[in-house]
Amino acid sequence: MVPCLQRRHVDRFLGSPFVPASDYHQTLAVRSKDIAISTASARLFLPKTTEPNEKLPLLIYIHGGAFSSAYHNYLSSLVEESNVIAVSIEYRLAPEPPIPACYEDCYAVMKWVAQHNNSGDRPGLDPWLNEHADLGRFTWLVTVLELT
Repeated sequence: MVPCLQRRHVDRFLGSPFVPASDYHQTLAVRSKDIAISTASARLFLPKTTEPNEKLPLLIYIHGGAFSSAYHNYLSSLVEESNVIAVSIEYRLAPEPPIPACYEDCYAVMKWVAQHNNSGDRPGLDPWLNEHADLGRFTWLVTVLELT
């Protein structure tokens, strides 16, 4: 058996530095912020809007790694060009927390997003989603990090 599987730990040599959320991207008109949800977290991306309560489509993004500069910059560009709000899910990676932890984290974030459905008198907790997300217009984007 492989030693890293016996100790439930993997040394990740191809890691990239963490990129913090920012009020505005250095070159794009996109704001981002981090949200803690249960055992997971998410990063929200909001393009510069012209209307105070303009409703934009929602993109839920499940990526193949952490909040690295590649994912952060890619999603910032996508949000600006597409004029959508994005929720990027940061989930726990196996094997330290075994599968299905990553799936449970993604599900927890999706449930949190669904609480912002703007129907009824109890809006969700995040003002960006309450004011700008049109949950009737959403899509998924999943990327896989290919190590070759």
